[in-house]
Amino acid sequence: MILKNKNLRLKKDVFISVVSPVYQAEKIIQEFIQQVKKELVKITTHYEIILVEDCGPDNSWEVIKNQCSIHPFVKGIRLSRNFGQHYAISAGIKKAKGDNIVLMDCDLQDNPKDIIKLFNERKKGFEIIFTKRLNRKHSIMKSFNSFLYNKLFTIFSEKKVQC
Repeated sequence: MILKNKNLRLKKDVFISVVSPVYQAEKIIQEFIQQVKKELVKITTHYEIILVEDCGPDNSWEVIKNQCSIHPFVKGIRLSRNFGQHYAISAGIKKAKGDNIVLMDCDLQDNPKDIIKLFNERKKGFEIIFTKRLNRKHSIMKSFNSFLYNKLFTIFSEKKVQC
């Protein structure tokens, strides 16, 4: 998960955008929204959840449209074809209105309760907070790619990625 602040100042009642790429997640979207909202209301009354559907083979887009009609704070974006997770995240960030943006996967492997921890770090003055999951439910290949990304991030940013 990542929390990035668009503005350097931190307002008393901030606007938080949660951006989540969605692919083949029709069964978990509603639970994701409920859990994220439960944590956001502890921080602020101004928030949005942006779900970016990456043209998956299931009915995720229909679920997103339904949730948008129920919850005014839920926004849906549907990509014209499957571009991949990073493009979906980028599209969500471009539409985000919040002063602070939280990126998290909708599969709930990122714990929505960590949003408060991220926000508390933000209040200490950090502009970007980057987290790393210790326990993953992914294939060996995906775990290796994540490991490689973290190593490259450490090398090129000259910042240690800490657990």
